[in-house]
Amino acid sequence: MPQSLHATPPDRPAFADLARLGDAVVFDGVYPPSHRFEPHTDGRPRVSVVLRGAVTEEACGREEVASAASVVVKPADVRHRNAFGPEGARLVSVVLPEALWSGGLDDWRWHHAGPAGGAALRFVRSLHQSPETAEDDLWALLAAVTPDDDEPGPAAPWLLRTKEHMDDAPADAPSVAALAADADVHPVSLARAFRRAFGVAPSTYRRRLRVRRAADLLASSDAPAVQVALDTGFADQSHMCRDVRAELGLTPGQLRALSSA
Repeated sequence: MPQSLHATPPDRPAFADLARLGDAVVFDGVYPPSHRFEPHTDGRPRVSVVLRGAVTEEACGREEVASAASVVVKPADVRHRNAFGPEGARLVSVVLPEALWSGGLDDWRWHHAGPAGGAALRFVRSLHQSPETAEDDLWALLAAVTPDDDEPGPAAPWLLRTKEHMDDAPADAPSVAALAADADVHPVSLARAFRRAFGVAPSTYRRRLRVRRAADLLASSDAPAVQVALDTGFADQSHMCRDVRAELGLTPGQLRALSSA
């Protein structure tokens, strides 16, 4: 769970550790109005999303002006300068080990909103609301910010087997990392290939499988909602309620009432 921001003077940046996902470290940074960083390197590769405010970044002979839902991919050795807007800014950053820094993440690159911004915001939301999906949402974020130069095509046999594995056990579907290990591919490669072939991230597909199974049980049985949630792989009843409403636009109670009307 998020920790309180480390105490700092109001004119200095403040940071809080949000999570550790394997060897990746996630932190929350609040930057004061008009703060500046002179040219520097971060020393470790990272992906950062702007949650609020504005930041101007100069690197590689270019300047980017970023705002909420902008995402930057920044290799460890990229020398850059930052200037924050008059209202300051808040960024969540994922510091990645070199072992995960692969598959087209070698260039400094900003993504402004779009699929990358959505993936980044879903990842941040999962840190706060659904920590059990945060690691999968991290892979989805890395897939979204990785350049996709391949033409869409039919799903490879290994990817079809991965999907069938998820279809067979929606309540107990393995994590993206476990699925990737079973298929002998990198998790980012799996996430990219899955999204390209089936139109959604693996974590989204798994959530939809669970929602479909929960909807079926809610409509066809009198089992308490808490039991339905446990039987279909949700962490708890509130987790199921959030996902069912997000996917179907109805609460489980409304869905059950509608099915019996």
